[in-house]
Amino acid sequence: MLGQIDDLYKWSKILGTGKLLTRRTFEEQIARTTVGLGPNKYNSYYGLGIGVNNGWLGHAGSCPGFSSYTGYNLTFGYQIAVMVGTDIEQNNGNLAELIARNISNILTPIQPIQITKQV
Repeated sequence: MLGQIDDLYKWSKILGTGKLLTRRTFEEQIARTTVGLGPNKYNSYYGLGIGVNNGWLGHAGSCPGFSSYTGYNLTFGYQIAVMVGTDIEQNNGNLAELIARNISNILTPIQPIQITKQV
């Protein structure tokens, strides 16, 4: 898969608003069906193919040498897209997600992205 930061930024709004889905399917996608399973909590859980985290809908990914995060804030409509070329190991998530969390602390201090360590 090839992409640029602009693509990731555009995708964050499409993913976060459910633009490609019916309203009912979007609501199913972000439903709290996994709360209580593993690290999933009421305000930080994984829906159907999307992370729901303190008002942010997004997804992180990584492979050796690269990490990314894209997110959309449901309350304010803010978008975050981060791509990082790195080989630095992070104990609490990928580096792009940590950067996104710091950006969200500035954009939405009452709704920052919370990183949950995965099992």
